[in-house]
Amino acid sequence: MDNKKQHILDTALSLFIEDGYENTPTSAISKKSNVATGTLFHHFHSKHQILDELYIDSKRSLRLELIKNLQSTNDQQDILHLIWENYSRWAVSNPNKFRLLSRYSTSKMISAEAREQVDNTYQELINVLNESREKGLLAKIPLECVIMLTKLHFACAAEYFITHPEALQKKKLPKRLFQAYWRAIST
Repeated sequence: MDNKKQHILDTALSLFIEDGYENTPTSAISKKSNVATGTLFHHFHSKHQILDELYIDSKRSLRLELIKNLQSTNDQQDILHLIWENYSRWAVSNPNKFRLLSRYSTSKMISAEAREQVDNTYQELINVLNESREKGLLAKIPLECVIMLTKLHFACAAEYFITHPEALQKKKLPKRLFQAYWRAIST
């Protein structure tokens, strides 16, 4: 991807988070990016395409972070803890991407094509939850509920760490937050 296109995406991401997608005209993206409107439309045929590309990029970035170091252990709880830590670190390092996903993951503004490209973002997490269930480690509630609880807890912890990044560096609070999550889903 060329630098100009990436700069437009970075600018649009900031504006979408600050002002909202609906309140961000392409002219504002062009102006803040210091590119001509024609240049913006050379790279993107619509504002909707910009949102889709940001969504895809954010999901891919998250997926790469989620799967880091998972091969270092076979213990299901330890693997979930690693995924949780990876998610939290990713969110603190990428607060605008995290917030874009928080706002638009369930939005109809994201095209079906964009969703299809990254529908495997949480596959490793889902696999671990399935394996944990098969081993009898999870509470007897529907797996879909466990997945929802997981995503909500991860997002809540991540938002806290974004606003309090120093808390992620401390050992006790992240450990306690993960333990609270584990207690909520385990037997």
